[in-house]
Amino acid sequence: MNKFWYFALISLIASTTACDMERKVDFESFSLSPNEIKANDIHGFIITEKNNPLTIPQTFNQIQRLSHTLLKSDWLLSPDYLCNINELLSLLKGTQLTEAQPFIKELEQAKRTYRTNLFRIHAYAQTLQRSIDKTERRYNSEINEHERKLAVLSHSNEYYLNKIAEINRKIQVQQHVFFNSKNTLYNALNNVVKDPVVAFNINDNLKFDLKKKLTPDCERFWGDYELLNIQDAKYCTYINLDSLVSYITPNNKEQVINIIQTEAVKVWRAMTYLNGFYDTKNNTHYFANNLRSQLINVQNNYAYRQTLCQRKCPSSLALEQQLAKLKEEKLTVIDKALVDENNKIDVHSIAFSKLLNHTFTSENLGLSDPLTPFSDLYHNPQVVDSFTAEYAHKIVASYPKDYIISVSQNGKYIIPNIKDSHYSLFFSVDPSCSIIYQPTESERLPKVITHKTDHVKTKDHGLTEVIGHNLKQKWFNYA
Repeated sequence: MNKFWYFALISLIASTTACDMERKVDFESFSLSPNEIKANDIHGFIITEKNNPLTIPQTFNQIQRLSHTLLKSDWLLSPDYLCNINELLSLLKGTQLTEAQPFIKELEQAKRTYRTNLFRIHAYAQTLQRSIDKTERRYNSEINEHERKLAVLSHSNEYYLNKIAEINRKIQVQQHVFFNSKNTLYNALNNVVKDPVVAFNINDNLKFDLKKKLTPDCERFWGDYELLNIQDAKYCTYINLDSLVSYITPNNKEQVINIIQTEAVKVWRAMTYLNGFYDTKNNTHYFANNLRSQLINVQNNYAYRQTLCQRKCPSSLALEQQLAKLKEEKLTVIDKALVDENNKIDVHSIAFSKLLNHTFTSENLGLSDPLTPFSDLYHNPQVVDSFTAEYAHKIVASYPKDYIISVSQNGKYIIPNIKDSHYSLFFSVDPSCSIIYQPTESERLPKVITHKTDHVKTKDHGLTEVIGHNLKQKWFNYA
């Protein structure tokens, strides 16, 4: 049986009322010589449920738990790795112990090693990503080409010729609609301002701007442009209204504004259906399904079919089989466990971790476990002994003063006035001797404690040594 078993938690508590009566510990009855007593500053400790120096402090428990968690975790796979290091550093620094500095030093180095590892890993991942992207582009290109061939071959030459003629007719009609909308705007303006030049300038300088809709409602103004009443689920449409009416007299201004806002909507719809809208600021063509784009697509597909069938049309069945094979290869050629849903490498995935450990990749990249030096300290009995010994001294030094008894060289002491009615006494005589009085709840505290007093024990360790031993046992509990 462990000789410190009874120190884990003192559950036997004395039933007595605190008072200032002078009591005594008969040191001579415990075979302690006067010279041994004089050489030491003897103190007694009142132990209660709330105040117990033998209880492992919460901070120490957290330090041990976090250390154990970190040493058992994979530095690459654990999402809380760096956070745990920072928390452990904070706890160790908070102890303000000299013997905590070796641990702190190695944890600081672990942070630097971790960041260096991540830098090298991301550089390596970028190289792999370029290879994956290249492979994906190649397969996508081949898949798209096969899909286009199948789509083009699904229609006959007659279909394409009829479609081209149909779209051309629509374009001619829509051209008339567009020009009529511009003419209607001009005529309406001219009827009001009575000036053909002014009406022409407004009509000719009408400009549109398009903004992607980020909120359900469009902002009224966007720079110098004002919102146009166009119902669109994706975009907000604006016109340069202020500049168009800048030279209009106040008498006609409101009427001109109403004409522009009403007729510009018709111009916009006719224009976008015919040509779409090209934004020169960001080099983007909107409304790709406009008539002119439709015509170009059909003409291109017809020309492509002519090329494919120059001698003999390819077999659609053979193309479908090739397409299925390409799609299957694409699914297997890229390790899905290595990438996310966007085919981007996840450096914190299990697959990537295995890749690093395959064929000495980790060594080639100069990677190392950040906590190896810290682990060496954690498992070093001498280092841990120094740390726990200093921690034990701190626990004793910071014990509540109201629960410490001053004992004279002849063993006399006075119990302080404390609120607790049940307690035990621990007299730390020297590093190799302790006297423990652990009475039952019904027993009153005797005036003189001797070696024959009930529930008295002696041990060959002082309080600081006992606490240090308990801390060390806790430290290696999971080792």
